Amino acid sequence: MKAFHEKIITVQDYIKMLAKILALLWKSSKHTLVLLIFFNLLAGLSIPVTTIIWKFFIDSVVEALTSKDLTEPIIWILIHFLYTQFKNIMNNVCRYFESNQADYMNKYITELTLDKIDRMEMDNFDNVELYDCIQKVNNESAQHSMNILRTLILVLQNFSSMAGAIAIFLDFGPIILLISFFACLPSLIINIKMSSKQFDIFTKRFERLRFINYLKSIIITYENIKEVKVNRLNSYFKTTIINDFNTFLKEDKKIRKKFSVQSSMTNVLENIVSYGFQIYILIKVVSRNLTLGDLTLFISTLSNFQNSIQNILSSISSLYYDALYIQNLFSLLGRETPNKEVASTTYPTHFEKIEFQNVYFKYPGREEFVLKNISFVLSAKKSYSIVGLNGSGKTTLVKLLLRLYKPASGNILIDGININDIDLEEFYKHIGVVFQDFIKYPFDIEKNIALGSIDELNNFSKVKRAAEQAGADRFIEELPLKYATMLNKEWSEATQLSLGQWQRLAISRAFMSNSSILILDEPTASLDAEAEFELFTKFRDLMFDKTTILITHRLSTIRLVDEILVLKDGQVLESGSHDTLLRYNGEYARLYKMQSDMYMRGELVNEGSH
Repeated sequence: MKAFHEKIITVQDYIKMLAKILALLWKSSKHTLVLLIFFNLLAGLSIPVTTIIWKFFIDSVVEALTSKDLTEPIIWILIHFLYTQFKNIMNNVCRYFESNQADYMNKYITELTLDKIDRMEMDNFDNVELYDCIQKVNNESAQHSMNILRTLILVLQNFSSMAGAIAIFLDFGPIILLISFFACLPSLIINIKMSSKQFDIFTKRFERLRFINYLKSIIITYENIKEVKVNRLNSYFKTTIINDFNTFLKEDKKIRKKFSVQSSMTNVLENIVSYGFQIYILIKVVSRNLTLGDLTLFISTLSNFQNSIQNILSSISSLYYDALYIQNLFSLLGRETPNKEVASTTYPTHFEKIEFQNVYFKYPGREEFVLKNISFVLSAKKSYSIVGLNGSGKTTLVKLLLRLYKPASGNILIDGININDIDLEEFYKHIGVVFQDFIKYPFDIEKNIALGSIDELNNFSKVKRAAEQAGADRFIEELPLKYATMLNKEWSEATQLSLGQWQRLAISRAFMSNSSILILDEPTASLDAEAEFELFTKFRDLMFDKTTILITHRLSTIRLVDEILVLKDGQVLESGSHDTLLRYNGEYARLYKMQSDMYMRGELVNEGSH
């Protein structure tokens, strides 16, 4: 697969990139952008206008030295004062619209990015290069987008100043400005090379930088601190991080030294041209019998023109630098993703069976199949358990049923309808699921539960009922703020729950949905055996009208389900009830006997307790 974002963009790519950025600016807020351009053009003219005012002021002072009349110099000072107030107002107005445009653009890019990620298939996230691209967009795009906006504004102002300078020099000698422009080009070339090199380094380091940030997050995350302290890991992590920083610093210093020498040489060239032309202007002013104000006007205008050129060329370099990063955004946005089209087939609410027909599956980029020739039937309103050792394919099988992945071959049917032909939004409305690696949302308890059914976010009575069904209401009612309690110590006035309590909240979320299918992936991994048995006993009463699929390593309570599927090496090895499989004396009987012996020895009694 094509590598993401490691190429240095060409001039043609650069121009296309700028066009896309301008399109983003326009689409994010047309009205604000127009006003921003208008007021920045006015602000850009302030430099040549101020120079002209000072020209007349100096000439009036020279004349006043002879006439002793200070009226005209004072008038020009007042004009300068008034124009300065006008300029300050313009600058404040520009900053106002710039900040607004930056916020609009950040919001628009965030919306585009999240929408694109939402439409991506699950297998996209198994692509390491694409995952890195998403992280780069998340970490860099907003900042570099705002940098580009500010740089474009600076370019706009400087072009306006340049136009004023050219107008002043039209009769005096515009060739001076042209030569000054070419004298600044070597700096542009150096800066672009520097930007390319920096981006190349950033690309090569990015995965390592992600690793460093992950280590840092371990050190500062509340729930990790106890283990880090007890195992005395802080010093080791710190040394690992600092060693990487030292390596980066050594590489960066070498590159900076090289480009500093080159930049110094180009600065010498620019200064030779600048001071040479100042002498030329002096000679020309004297030969033409022009005024001291004219001399000041032309020298100041030349200096301002050169500053504008340097600012524009530096801005082009900065734009190039930011464009290198922002290409990650456009690569992500340009990636083909399926449109969210409403499927022609509706979800069969009162279905009779779910059927896997000769299903094979392997993860993207892998050669070996995780699931091989999987075939079985799940009857409606029955409970099933999928058991097997780690790596047997249990969770993968559930991911296929949830349409997070598509089979490499074979079909998954609900009453003969391929699940891929069912409208996805409607499909998910009828599924409740507890993942093994469930999310701990940064909200209060009520919203943590309500997120299980996004359409009923404000249905508190249903939230409370779901908590009661999962047995979470007992610890919730003991909290001072009850369902309004914020969770995780990262937030002010928050409470830290045990993992078992978090798991009960995750189970509560599953009960929020009006599901006909309930999937529980290790739902009691953090509960002790007594709490697990209590919960499963309650499940049996709650699941009478649902097709329930339970994945678990612990076999002590799965005798409560109607049928058990035993997976081994990606294949269905056995199926049947608990008693049937024990009589069969195969893989399930072996696993069950092994765990029973461990319970008898007391090795699993406290498993999952807190």
